[in-house]
Amino acid sequence: MDFELIGGFVAILAAVFSAVRFYFVRKTVSPRGPFRIVLVSSLVGLLFFGPVSLILNYPNFNGLSWVSFSIFFVVGLLLALWLNLTYESVRRVGASRTSPITRGNMVIASLIAILFLGETVETLHLVGIFILFSGVALVSYETGETRLNSESLISLDLTIPLTAMIIGGIISIFVRIGYSNGVPVTVALAIQMLTIFGSVLKNVTYIKHGSNKNNT
Repeated sequence: MDFELIGGFVAILAAVFSAVRFYFVRKTVSPRGPFRIVLVSSLVGLLFFGPVSLILNYPNFNGLSWVSFSIFFVVGLLLALWLNLTYESVRRVGASRTSPITRGNMVIASLIAILFLGETVETLHLVGIFILFSGVALVSYETGETRLNSESLISLDLTIPLTAMIIGGIISIFVRIGYSNGVPVTVALAIQMLTIFGSVLKNVTYIKHGSNKNNT
């Protein structure tokens, strides 16, 4: 079995799903805020990966320890923030600009791995990092040039996807560390979906409660 070929196919499939996701988010995020979209999508993910993880891995949950659980819990919190920032960026600057900027998370992840995890880097790796960084810089510049003549608006519009890019890079490192202990993918995803759903639900409830309190 050619695992490299399978890996390439899965990567292409993930890219297609990502493009479809951005399309639907662009259609639904405005005028709705990103909180509800993240809440519903994480609930769907939880309803799918929760039962699947139990069916495939109960009762042993191979590789899952309190350390691994904590790592994926933190990943879930970071993903909740990343999703809200990404979807808010889609609402503000569009999917065509948000997607390439947030994809710069691979640059951040690579730099963290090289600087702090002691990974080696090859020439082609450096070339790829330079190309990704150049693309992010060009899209960021184009976004700033085409916005309204308000410096604060431009700054905010660019800060949101760039912050999501940095958080995405940090998430990639945590995910790698979490999976290093052999935690099943379905179990990790179930933990992440539960964390995302719980954290976003709490925020939505808090915001709604605060809004009702102000109205009264």
